[in-house]
Amino acid sequence: LDEIFANNGSTILELGCGHGLPACLLLREGLERNRNISVMFTDYNDFVTNGAALSSIALNTQGMLTTTNEFDATLVDSIILGAGDWMDMSNKLCSGILQEECSSLPEDGRFDVILAAESTYTAETARDTAVLLTRHLKPESGIGLVACKRYYFGVGGGSEAFREAAALLANSN
Repeated sequence: LDEIFANNGSTILELGCGHGLPACLLLREGLERNRNISVMFTDYNDFVTNGAALSSIALNTQGMLTTTNEFDATLVDSIILGAGDWMDMSNKLCSGILQEECSSLPEDGRFDVILAAESTYTAETARDTAVLLTRHLKPESGIGLVACKRYYFGVGGGSEAFREAAALLANSN
């Protein structure tokens, strides 16, 4: 965590967040360390971000709420919820469309940290995860943390598919 918060601010993106527990941990740590932090929770379905992730954020930031049990303004300004196809989101980040809608997103569309768990379950999603990391991690200093199975039986993705996609992207640049 010290490496993630070495600089004063941190921008964090969690792909396929579900309940968003890893991003919740970084959000809470960043706020407790008085860092200027912005965390984008994303999932394909908006009912996941608006339901599971938002509930998880509330539970994991208890004690950071106002006396009326509403999110503190600092906390609200630190949270971004996004839903939909990752490649569409990536294209909007690259073109600056999302930054126009939400000023707390990084201007260049590049994040300090990108988190992903179980995002490589097919060869296509393994490639998409690799593309997102390549496009949206800060060069030289960005940290990408991807947790996945070695192989997803029946659908063909996994860590090897992710490594192959990342290698192809590295060789094409």
